[in-house]
This record gives sequence, structure tokens and C-alpha cells, in this order.
Amino acid sequence: MKHFLLFFYTFALFSGFIGIAIVFLLFAQRMKKLAFIYGIFVIGFLILLLSILSQYYCYVILSLQESYEDILRNTLFSFLSKMMFLVGCGMVMKWLFERKVIRKIGFVILFLATEGIFFGTVAWILRAQFPSVLPLVDQWIGGPLLVLTVGITLGCIAFAQQPNTHQEIRKLIRILTILTLLFLPFFLIDALWEVFQLKWKILPRYTNFSPLYFILWNSMSMAFLLKMVIQQNIYFHSLIANIPTSFDNIPLTTREREIVKCLVQGDDNPTIAKKLFLSEHTIRNYISSLYTKTSTSNRVQLVETLRSWLEKQAS
Repeated sequence: MKHFLLFFYTFALFSGFIGIAIVFLLFAQRMKKLAFIYGIFVIGFLILLLSILSQYYCYVILSLQESYEDILRNTLFSFLSKMMFLVGCGMVMKWLFERKVIRKIGFVILFLATEGIFFGTVAWILRAQFPSVLPLVDQWIGGPLLVLTVGITLGCIAFAQQPNTHQEIRKLIRILTILTLLFLPFFLIDALWEVFQLKWKILPRYTNFSPLYFILWNSMSMAFLLKMVIQQNIYFHSLIANIPTSFDNIPLTTREREIVKCLVQGDDNPTIAKKLFLSEHTIRNYISSLYTKTSTSNRVQLVETLRSWLEKQAS
């Protein structure tokens, strides 16, 4: 059993490469904010998993004695992972929502996470003089703050609109939200390890359910994003096949060519956003850029100019 858990925790740690691949995939799809948010959560999980794996290997597999310095170091890892999760939640609320109240809450959470990282670092530096400060900060500040923040974030995702996020990505966010809700009881067991592992001895020492969540979280995200990217590439190749790369010697980007094709087909902004896996806000920005490049001032002029340009190219 103990070697199985060692293999499991190691596998969970290496599944972080899937998370890193997802970050690069999101960057490649021009979803920079989502890539940054996902990367923050991946870093938080990797810090946590490194702590879990090192503790299990040292104190279960090798049967070493845990010193107080080891306890403080593992507490620091735990606290830093909590702060990274706070940063990720704060960015979700600040970047994925337009309501000012939610964005302000996100800013407050980011501020608290920054202060938490600062005080955690100071507590670690001064651990010789004040050895009990870091465990108290982790238990009574980091833990409750993380629970409160995750609850607020899940509530915003469930009940508030996310106009800055495309509907396909919103589906993925809903899937991950459901996964998180299903794992909440297991996260509670992880947090109350002293009761379940030491007092009641229901679970083996250093048992943790977070690695399983991390594996499922990354695997589901990768499967969803790969499916979306394949669908995008097949559709986009046919979409821009007949669209030239320049307009009267003014170069067009690949994304602008996609939007040009949608505009001349008569699609409105919501339809274009759905086809291109973008938010309507992003579509409006691209259309404004096309206004500038074509010297037009409204949508009717732009579409007429583009159609006449394409007819000229075809003749």
C-alpha cells in the first residue's frame, strides 16, 4: 500500500507536465489571460505535491524522524500553495468578469495573497526566534482565507455571467467547477488530517486526495482543449482558404482573415464569437482594427468594402 501511494504521488507530480502543456496550448490559442491563470494554479499544485511527495518518501518509505525544521519547511510549502491558489482565484474574478463588484473582490484577494506571501516569507526567515508563528499563520489565516475565497469564486462562476470568456471555455470552467464541488468533502478530509489520520486512524499517515484531483483536473482540461483545437483548426482552414493575406497592400492577420470571411457571410458578433471561440469583446476590437485598415466608419461600409475587394480579387 505504501509503495502504491508513492507511485501515485509521483505520477500526480509528473502530471504537472500536462498542466504546463495546457498553459502553452492556451498561449498558442491567443488565450493569454487564461494561460496565466491556469499556470498559477499549476504552480500552486506543484508546490503542494512536492511537499506531499517529499514527506511521504522521507517519513513513510525511509522511516526518517521528522524534525521541527522539517515541519516548518513543509508548513511553508503548504502556506505558499494556498497563497498561489488565492492568486489564481483573484485573477479569475478580476479577468473573467465585467461586474465591478466582482473585479474589486478579485483585487482585494490578490492584495491579501501578496501580503500573505510576504508575511509567510518573513515568518520563515524569523523561524528561529518565533518558531510557532508560521504554523499559526498557515492554520488560522491561510486555511480559512482559502476556503472563503474558493467559495466566493465558485459562487461567481455559478451565478454571474462571464462576458470576457468564450462559451466553449465557459463549458470547461463549469466542468472543472463541478469536479471541484465533488472533491470538496475530500479536501475537508485533507485539511482535517490530524483527526482522520492521527486520532481516528481511518486513513494511513500522509494520505492526500489533492493529487487525484490534480490528475483529473489536468486530464479533463487537456481532453477538452485538444478537442476544441482540432475542431478549430479544421474549421479555420476552410474558413480562410479563399481570403487573401492583404487588403490593398495592407496585411491582414490570420484572425482578421477569419473575421473578414464571417463578416461577408453576414454573421453578427455573437455568431462570429461562437465560430472563432472568442469573446464578443475581442470580436469588437478586431472589427475596430478593420475599420482603421479599410478607412470605414461603420459595419455596413466595412462589409460593402470587403465584398467589393473580394470580388475584385476573384476577377
